Amino acid sequence: MPLEKFALLLILCFVLATGCSNSGKLPANEKVTRVHENTISRASENRLLNDAQFTGILKKGNVEVLYQEGLKTQADCIATLTDKSFSYIEKSTGFQNSYDSFTIYLLRTDANFWNYGKIVTTPGNSLGVILLVQTGKDSCESIISNNSVSNCTFVHEIIEGSLLFRKRGTAIEGDDIKKEFGSINRKVLNYTRWFREGFSTYCAYLAHEAITSDSRFDKNKVSHAMLLNGFPLHPFSSLTKIGKDLFSWHQFSSLPPETRLSPNMPNPQKVITDYYDASFGLFLLIRDKFGEDAIYQIIRGIDTLEYADGPALIELTNTILDTDIKQLIEDFHFPQTGLYMEPLFPGVAERKGLGISEGLVVTIVETGSPAEKAGIRKNDVIYRINDKDIKANLDFELAIYQLMSHQSVTVHILRDEEREVIAELRLVN
Repeated sequence: MPLEKFALLLILCFVLATGCSNSGKLPANEKVTRVHENTISRASENRLLNDAQFTGILKKGNVEVLYQEGLKTQADCIATLTDKSFSYIEKSTGFQNSYDSFTIYLLRTDANFWNYGKIVTTPGNSLGVILLVQTGKDSCESIISNNSVSNCTFVHEIIEGSLLFRKRGTAIEGDDIKKEFGSINRKVLNYTRWFREGFSTYCAYLAHEAITSDSRFDKNKVSHAMLLNGFPLHPFSSLTKIGKDLFSWHQFSSLPPETRLSPNMPNPQKVITDYYDASFGLFLLIRDKFGEDAIYQIIRGIDTLEYADGPALIELTNTILDTDIKQLIEDFHFPQTGLYMEPLFPGVAERKGLGISEGLVVTIVETGSPAEKAGIRKNDVIYRINDKDIKANLDFELAIYQLMSHQSVTVHILRDEEREVIAELRLVN
């Protein structure tokens, strides 16, 4: 799966902590084979790992954490959280990953960073991730917060890879295939991307829900760090925008000219973020309309399929839900507010002396939109909708989704860096 998505995306999917066992010395031959393609400066990352002085290794289940001096306690925490996060995913969805092990590398750094981290390929049927530990911010909570993007990618890659290469049960057909028939090359499109991408991100979101309920962590701090970069930004509005075209999404799909990574980027990239967001939104919609057990039953039902391509997955989902999933999407309409926003980072808020540290900065207000009619302006900072705190775009969409039956919502705004304003935003379809 392309990693461009995770420039936005994303989370660290770690859950519920207890003790960890099986501490030991680092094996002399423990080396990473290569850093995942699509990462920056692969050679330098390989050198970083191969030259690192690890002092020990902690194991929990099929998770192993290699750590440097003074990081044993953190390694214990990370190993336990990672192991239990996948146990939580399995309990919630019935899905078992297909990897023999997960390797996590804890590396100290004196540099300031935000959401560093790299996915790496390790020997055998394994996958690894580098987590940097910043000097002075070496608590387990800080490691989770500062490496949230890489860990979202890590979990997503594991889930999607396991869908494609299941040890037990039916594997999902990949749709990014080129086959040679003599001298003729032909693309084989199975149209399973909606399911693979959506379910993988949904699993990451389950773990996000779990970790933010863990009493050991500051829920607001960890959740904010994850939601800033760890998940698709607009799952419900994208689902309305894409509609049933989601089911014809494949690796070779052309990129719509209006596709953009962010409305405020100086060099907009042609990334199909709307499709990624919509696939996640579909699974959130299924859970809300039919319950978490419905997704569990869909996962179990895949093993009854002889061939799990896109049409077979649609038919199975229709049977389990007793509905027409394409029609379900066509009938779903999420209120279009006309707002484009970007996160307010705590450091920026502190430098400006704002009375709040988190929220969404309005970058665009569309002409004639409900937002413009409500008096919302560019550079306003939205920090609450009704009684729900807003820290990231996903917070905003979840709040609107939960209030869609209302005619309007109350938007709390900080304007001109000091003046508090309340606006009534009408919800129209």
